[in-house]
Amino acid sequence: MVSRSISARLAAAGVERTLNESSPQPNSSRAMSSIERRARYVLAVTSWVMLSVVVVIIGASMAGLDLAKTPEPAATSVRAFGKILGGVGGFALLVAWASALWHATVHRFYSSGQRATVLAVLIFGNGVAAFFYYFTYVLWLPNPQQQVVTVQRAH
Repeated sequence: MVSRSISARLAAAGVERTLNESSPQPNSSRAMSSIERRARYVLAVTSWVMLSVVVVIIGASMAGLDLAKTPEPAATSVRAFGKILGGVGGFALLVAWASALWHATVHRFYSSGQRATVLAVLIFGNGVAAFFYYFTYVLWLPNPQQQVVTVQRAH
């Protein structure tokens, strides 16, 4: 969490630093910027929309709402439903990709190499990478309300 050299300097200065146990990130001591909060919110909304679209498509497929099985009068509504899902899913995919790039740009990583790697994966992995970036990394970052750091003088 905190490197030994920083801990040693703090101890030598008589300062004791305590991090909240629920925040495993070393950058949890700083407040999340409003720009990062907005990027995280947009990424969260679009990722959950993409997940919902996938679940609805799988559910519709399991329910037998395929164009090949649907009689002609009902096929137009199934076709329209598919176009709406495709449009919503495609828009969510593009916005998630843009917001993931935005979040990766403003988020404070361990090093600039980590930021460059994440940005490269997001650029070449497009919206699918943004989806996994949210659900495997951003979702598990501590919320701004959970970021508690106390600095006390040792007596």
